[in-house]
Amino acid sequence: MNYNQAMLALKQAKGLGPVLTKRIVDHFKNNLAMLWESSPEEIRSIQGISVALQKAIFSVDWQKASQEEEFIRKSGIQMICYGQENYPEQLKNIYDPPPILYQKGTWKSEDNQSIAIVGTRKASHYALKQAYSFAQEMGKRGITVVSGLARGIDIAAHRGAIAGGGRTIAVLGSGIQCIYPPEHWQDANRIVENGCLVSEYTPQTSPEAFHFPERNRIISGLSLGILVIEAGIKSGAIITAHVALEQGKEIFALPGNIDNLQTQGCHRLIQQGAKLVTNVDEILEEILPLQSKILPSPETQEQIIPVSDEEKAIWEILSECPQPLDTIAYKSPLPPSTTAAKLLVMEMKGIVELFPGQKYARKSSAKLQNRD
Repeated sequence: MNYNQAMLALKQAKGLGPVLTKRIVDHFKNNLAMLWESSPEEIRSIQGISVALQKAIFSVDWQKASQEEEFIRKSGIQMICYGQENYPEQLKNIYDPPPILYQKGTWKSEDNQSIAIVGTRKASHYALKQAYSFAQEMGKRGITVVSGLARGIDIAAHRGAIAGGGRTIAVLGSGIQCIYPPEHWQDANRIVENGCLVSEYTPQTSPEAFHFPERNRIISGLSLGILVIEAGIKSGAIITAHVALEQGKEIFALPGNIDNLQTQGCHRLIQQGAKLVTNVDEILEEILPLQSKILPSPETQEQIIPVSDEEKAIWEILSECPQPLDTIAYKSPLPPSTTAAKLLVMEMKGIVELFPGQKYARKSSAKLQNRD
C-alpha cells in the first residue's frame, strides 16, 4: 500500500469529507498506513469520527483503490494528496483542503505566487478586455493566474496569462477527462503546456451544478488574492470572493458601469472593503511578500505579441489612423464575421485600439511575432 492508494481507499468511506480527512492525516502525521493498524478507540478519538465512520474506514476495498490508481497513472494524470510535500502550500492551510487533487500538466513552486481572476460568464466587451489585459500583465510579471476555465472572464484570463508568457492554472468543476465547456478543450491543452488543470473530482466525472460552488474554495485557496473583474450580486464569482475572505485572502475588484447589473457585485465588494484596482501594480502593493520575486513592470521593454496568419493579414490592412469596421471587412481576405471576431481578439491582445463608431487602428507600441 502506498500513500496514493491509502488516500483513494479513504475516499471510499461514505460521510468522510475534506475536513475529517484532513484531521485523520494530521493525526497520523502523514503516515496514513497507521490508520488501519490503529485501534477503533484511537480512530474514534479524532474529532468527528463516529462508530459508523470508523466501520466504513475499515471496510474499504483495497483492490478497487489499487485499480483506480493504476487507471489514473495510465491516463497521464498525476495525483497530489493532502499530506504530501508537493501539495500546494496555499491550499493546505484552508479549512477544507481537497484530500486529492487530480492534475494534468505541471505544478511548480512558483505557482504559489498566484492571483485568481474571476467573474461572470456573460461578460461585457470591456470586462473581457480587462480580464485578458490584467492576466497578460501578470504573466509578464511572473504571477501565475488561477481561474476556472468557464466562459467569459475565466477563459479570457487564461488566454491573457499565456499571451503574456506566464503560467495559468484551471480549476475544473468536472473531471480532467470531461472538459467543460467542451469548446474550451483547445484552451485546456494550451493550459497543460503552460501550467496545469486541476480537479478534486475523479478524471471521468461529469460536470454537475453543485461542483462549481465547491471548486470555488480551491480557486481562492490556491491564490494569494482574488481579482473580481465583473460580477452580478448573486454571481458565483462573488461566492468565490466571500470564500476567499474567510480564508484570509486579499480581495480586489474592478469598477464598472453603474448601469450594468453585472457590475453590481464588484461595487458591493468595494463598499464592503475590497480594494478598487485599475492596474496590476495596485494589486502588488497589497501582496507584499510577492514583490521581491515578481518581475518589474515592462514599460520600457519592447512588447512582442504572437499572432496568427489571419491576425497578421488584418494587421497589414490597418494603420494608426482609425478605419471603420466596414472598410476593414471590405479590404480583408477573411469573411466579415471572422474579421470582426479577429479584431476583438486583437484588441484584447492590446495590438489594436477600438475607437467610437466601430473604428479600429493599430497600436503604435505593439510589435508582432507570427505564431503559425
